Amino acid sequence: MSDAPRPDGTERPIALVTGATEGIGYHTAQGLAAVGYTVLITGRDSARGERAASSIASATGGHVQFIQVDHSTVGANRRFAEALGEQLQQSGGKLDILINNVGGIFAHRTVTPDGYETALALNFLAAYVITNSLLPFLRAAPQARVIVLTSALGWLAHQVHGDLLDNLDGTGNYIGIEVYGRTKLLLTAWALRLSAELGDSGVTVTAINPGAAWTRMTQALTPEVVPSWKYFYPLARWFQKRGDPAKAGQVIVRLATTASPAEINGKFFTERGKPGKIPAELLAPAFQERVADEAERLTKQAPTASTA
Repeated sequence: MSDAPRPDGTERPIALVTGATEGIGYHTAQGLAAVGYTVLITGRDSARGERAASSIASATGGHVQFIQVDHSTVGANRRFAEALGEQLQQSGGKLDILINNVGGIFAHRTVTPDGYETALALNFLAAYVITNSLLPFLRAAPQARVIVLTSALGWLAHQVHGDLLDNLDGTGNYIGIEVYGRTKLLLTAWALRLSAELGDSGVTVTAINPGAAWTRMTQALTPEVVPSWKYFYPLARWFQKRGDPAKAGQVIVRLATTASPAEINGKFFTERGKPGKIPAELLAPAFQERVADEAERLTKQAPTASTA
C-alpha cells in the first residue's frame, strides 16, 4: 500500500471497496481515487483485479491496490481483514472508508464451503465479518464511513414473505429475487443496529441503493430470477440497459466523502442520493438484535472460521 502524500503534502486517506473489479464498485473506486484516496479493491479474479487497479490508476493518477479474495466464506473474509489490518498498521493504522459492495444474485441455489446459501454469504455475512474485523481501524480514523450497498428496500420487502430470518438456507422453492431481497434487508437492519452501537465513536454507517445500472448482476435479473417480470421483461430490460454504473458510483462517492456525518449516519439513501423510507420491520430494535445475533451465530459456526 502506497502511503505517498498527495501533491499538497497532506496524507492520503484510505478507502476499501469490496468486489470492485467491475460495475458500480469499479466506478466507486475510480471516483475515490480521483479525489485523492488510496483505494484498495478486492475480487476473486486476479487478472481482472490487476487490470482494474491499473486502469483506475491510469485514469486518475491515483494510488490503487488490488487484493485477491473470495468473499464467500467466513474464513477467507477473516484472513483478508487480518492481513489488511497488518498492512494498515504500517501506514497509520486507520481506514477512512469501507464500502461493502460485493454481492450477487442467483437463479439457482448454491452453497459455499461453509455450507451457507451463496447470496446470504456474499450479500450479508461478508459485510458483517469484514466490518467487525476492521472496526478498530475505522475507529482510529477521523469521521470514518461505513457504507453498505442494498437495493430498493420497499420493493424488496414486497418480494419476501414471512419472517426475514426464516429459511436462510434458501431450501425448497428457490426464487432468486426473494433470497436476494432477504439478504439485503437483513444487511440494512444490521447496518442500522451498528450505527446505533457505534454512537458518537466518529464512525458513520449508511445504507445506499445505488439504483439500476447495467452490470453483470443486473444482467442476471432474468424472469427466472424475478418471476413477476415475465410479462414485461423486454420493457424491464430496456430500462436496465440505460442504467449507468458510473452515475451510481458518483452518488456513493459524494455521500462517502462530502456529506456530513449527521446527514448520513444511520440512514438509507436512494439512487438519487436522497433519504429513502425504511420498512418499519427493519427499524425495530428487537428485530435488529435478532439479525445481529443470527449473523454472529453463523459466523462462529462456519467451518472455515476455525481455519481463519
